[in-house]
Amino acid sequence: MTDPPCRLAIRPDALLCAVALEPQGISRNRFFWAYSEPKARRAHARALSLRRLVQQIAPLLSERSAHVTVAETDRGFRMTYRDERLALRRTVHLTPLEASLVRLMLPNFPLLPEVLRQRDEDRTRVLTALRGLLGSPELLSIHQRLDALVCSRILVS
Repeated sequence: MTDPPCRLAIRPDALLCAVALEPQGISRNRFFWAYSEPKARRAHARALSLRRLVQQIAPLLSERSAHVTVAETDRGFRMTYRDERLALRRTVHLTPLEASLVRLMLPNFPLLPEVLRQRDEDRTRVLTALRGLLGSPELLSIHQRLDALVCSRILVS
């Protein structure tokens, strides 16, 4: 028995946003069909990497001595951060959508550099990507919940 065509309509960018914002929302066990494509599995792994990135840089950004730089490149953004306590230096290349997700997931610290502050285009970019969940009726409630989550994160800033 094959899956109905509507189940095959999840775009990788929608999956990236959904998993980055709410990892338990689209679990691999319940929505195994959503992970049948290699692109979907890569999007899932990248979303988890973005969550780890935010977990690593958020404490650094709350300190006055934060060493986080973001530069725009021809393909998106390059973020470099250092944690002196761990002698760690990491550079991450982000697409515009990934950069928008990072901005939305970061807490709104007073010392947050301007380049990492949420922007209107971040919300628009992420909400547009999340529309890729609408191809499956099973994911409609997840889309609605994430849509509300993204809107609330923008309003808080």
